[in-house]
Amino acid sequence: MGPYEPIDEIGRSATSVVFRARNIETGIEVALKVIPLELAPPEAVLRRLRDIAHPNVVRVLGTGQANRRAYIAMELVDGPSLERAIRRRAFGPLEYALITAAVARGLQSVHEAGLVHRDIKPGNILLTSNGTPKLSDLGLAELAAGDREPRPGLTAGTPAYMSPEQAAGINEAVGPSSDIYSLGVVLYEAVTGRLPFFGGDTLAILRRVQHEAPSPPRSIVPDLDEALEALILKALSKDPSRRPPTALAFAEALDGISRA
Repeated sequence: MGPYEPIDEIGRSATSVVFRARNIETGIEVALKVIPLELAPPEAVLRRLRDIAHPNVVRVLGTGQANRRAYIAMELVDGPSLERAIRRRAFGPLEYALITAAVARGLQSVHEAGLVHRDIKPGNILLTSNGTPKLSDLGLAELAAGDREPRPGLTAGTPAYMSPEQAAGINEAVGPSSDIYSLGVVLYEAVTGRLPFFGGDTLAILRRVQHEAPSPPRSIVPDLDEALEALILKALSKDPSRRPPTALAFAEALDGISRA
C-alpha cells in the first residue's frame, strides 16, 4: 500500500481493515486503515486531516490509493481503547470526566479544521501507555455543512452514539454540535456503565435517539455528582442549540466540575 508494508491485522469492521504496518522508507510503524475506494473521504477532507496536529487526536501521517483501495496511515497508539476501559470499569466518574475533557479539546481542533467527525464512540478513543486519550478513526469525517454538498437521507455512524439529527438522516444539520452529543453519550456510558438508548434493532435505537429522553444518570449511579449529571444531560439535548456551544466549552465545563 504505497510506502507502507502491512505487518499484521489489528482491527476490522464491515467496511475497513486496520493493519499495523511499517513505512519501508523510514522504518516507522503506523496504523494503516484500508477501505474501498468508493468510501474514501474526499481529498479536501484528507488534506485537512493531515493538517491536524493535536496531542489528543491521532495524527494522520499519509493517505493514498493502491490496488484499487484507499488507505489512511495514522499514528500507532500503544494502548487500549476507552471501550475496553469502560468494560473493565477502570476509572471513576471524575476520571472519565477528565478523559472526556481531553478528547473534547482534541475534537475542538477537528472542528477548527472545518471537519465533523461523525463517529465518536469509545472504540474510537485510544489511551496511550501513559494514559493520554486520543480521538481516532476520522474515516467518516466530513467537511462542515457550509463546505459540503447536501446529501439528504444519508446516515453514517454508529446508531447508539448518533445525535438525533444524525439519526434522522438530516445531513445538513449534522455539525460540530452533533459530535458534542456523541461525546456526551460516551461520557454517559462511561459513568453509568450503559448506553442512554439500547436494545432492539437499529431502527428501534434510532427512533429512541430521536424521540425518547435518556434516564438521568443519577437514577443509575445515585452518588454521581449533580453538576456532572446536568452537564451530561445538556450534551444530550435533542435541540443542538441547548448543548454546550463548542467542544472547548464542554471541556472547560468538565474541568471545572473535576476541580470542584
